[in-house]
Amino acid sequence: MRLLTIMDPKKLATYLTSKKHIVIEGVNSLYEQSTSAPKQDSSFSIESLFQSLQQPQPQPKKPTIIDLLHNKKTPKETKGYSFSKTPRNETSQISDIMNTYFSKTDNPIFEHYYAFGTNKQDSFLESILLSLDVEYRTFRFLLNNNNKNIPDRKKRIASEVVLFIDHHDDLKKHYHDMGIKYKRIPKKLFSNDNSDIEGDVRIFLADFFNTKVLLLNMKTKRYRFVNEHNQNTTSAIIMIEHKYNYEPILSETNTIDSLYQFIINHILKTIMTPNSLRAIYTYKLRQLREIAIKLGISIFNGNKKKLKNQLYEDIQHHIKDI
Repeated sequence: MRLLTIMDPKKLATYLTSKKHIVIEGVNSLYEQSTSAPKQDSSFSIESLFQSLQQPQPQPKKPTIIDLLHNKKTPKETKGYSFSKTPRNETSQISDIMNTYFSKTDNPIFEHYYAFGTNKQDSFLESILLSLDVEYRTFRFLLNNNNKNIPDRKKRIASEVVLFIDHHDDLKKHYHDMGIKYKRIPKKLFSNDNSDIEGDVRIFLADFFNTKVLLLNMKTKRYRFVNEHNQNTTSAIIMIEHKYNYEPILSETNTIDSLYQFIINHILKTIMTPNSLRAIYTYKLRQLREIAIKLGISIFNGNKKKLKNQLYEDIQHHIKDI
């Protein structure tokens, strides 16, 4: 296309009245505007053109639903997940989270629950306290952004770890079978490090508060229990889990029973996590094959069945990101 510099009126009129039609590729025909000027008679002048431009111009026609359906340009599919943690000390409607990630249909019970934004460190312990300790929950709601007593709580709990486990034979046996060195937990709690990344600490805290903790994982879109082994719990709480960060789901009616049952009945359960996989020597080959089949892992390597070490490694690799 020729670029026109400033020219005299006669040349401009000649160019505009030419029958050339400029085509711009890649423009939707619904929005495409004609580049050719209306056919003029011999009395055409720049003045008449200027006056015509002062008149109101017709607005482009809005595309209809049918037009949009025929438009070949479609948005790219979003891959993965894009969950964002609830900001600290703010709330998120659980209906939005459930409908987006877990449930295809809305449920009236969702309206009674909300997620409460926690800190980025020690959010698991904080979620337990927000769920079970009314005094702490009131303290947090009234004194916004004040979370100074979490380190003190961690240190007090750390001083009770060994005595607590030694007085609960069932837990002590389970920790032994799972390879959990419970005498190392006090040091992890007493430090200023983030306890959220320590699987053994999360298990102990759930047992210490005698509550069954159900986690909704935003990556796998499944639920799992932190301490399913504990059959003596007196309460249950629900948390959202996202990249080693946790936030509690609280209820306006102070009970989570309805949501708890909905999750168990309608959402898939995670079969195994790194914390629930025992040492290889505690499994028989038959048991590892059963676990692999449940996880959707092939037990064959070509025409031959996998050996014990390979099956165990495949299971470890499969669950490492849960």
